Amino acid sequence: MNLPRRLLATDLDGTFLDSAGRVTPENREALKQAKNKGISVIFVTGRPARWLKGVADSADHYDLIIGANGGFIADMNSLQVTTTNAADPTELQIVANNVLELFPDAVFAIERSYVGMPIADSQAREYDEMRVSALSNFEFAVTPGYVATWKIDAAIAVAPIDELLQLSDITKLIVKPGDPSAWNSDTWLSAIAPAVEDRLQLTHASQEIVLAEISAKGITKASALAQVAAAQGLSAHDVVAIGDMPNDVPMLEWAGEAWTVENAHPEVRAVTDNVLQHHDLSPVATLITDLMNRLD
Repeated sequence: MNLPRRLLATDLDGTFLDSAGRVTPENREALKQAKNKGISVIFVTGRPARWLKGVADSADHYDLIIGANGGFIADMNSLQVTTTNAADPTELQIVANNVLELFPDAVFAIERSYVGMPIADSQAREYDEMRVSALSNFEFAVTPGYVATWKIDAAIAVAPIDELLQLSDITKLIVKPGDPSAWNSDTWLSAIAPAVEDRLQLTHASQEIVLAEISAKGITKASALAQVAAAQGLSAHDVVAIGDMPNDVPMLEWAGEAWTVENAHPEVRAVTDNVLQHHDLSPVATLITDLMNRLD
């Protein structure tokens, strides 16, 4: 536990960011100190590409970011997606059909990423100029009746699920119940698990928002983190990871050292006894300080 480690992988929402989705001054300063000490810090998140630049700018931290639960890797220096792990379209169609057999009122959204895709702030003018009419050019698309949890601030298309699944480069399929008030995130995940079986990767990333996230089989935060670590000549032994939700569990189990926060989901608390303060209190800064002290 006191071994020096050179790579820190941190989740964003519920871990690195505070409850308002902001970067705390303590976390921002800790990132600078980590860089000076030779400790790499990468963000590993379920977020799509269009929600990354604002975080990187706020943190003043431009490194690799793993997004969509391992669905893609982006270089925030070049502002481009460099690696994608898209789901098999046939398996996506089978799973969507299975879900609709169980829950005919279920609604869907897809997230897409491709190598070379530019990373632009979803609030910025340059992103607005990317709005297009061809369905094949949309990064985010939904089926009729899908109500977005957050304000839609990027190009969006609406089409039946069969049409959406004809598109390439789908890194995440999002599934919501027709009546979210009848479920919580855990019960909804359990309910659609029989529709997914082991065809694709099923998880969720919020205790408040009722939706399930489906990725390519075997693609998790851990699998993408292993790719990044290997490219740097590192193994799991060299990596520390911190997260708060079930989509973080594979990463926490893979890393040589795992941490979580007071506000973590019970599934995460079951994985590690290393618990830091609530995410509003800059736990990542605390962890970075600990890692730096080990190097002294």
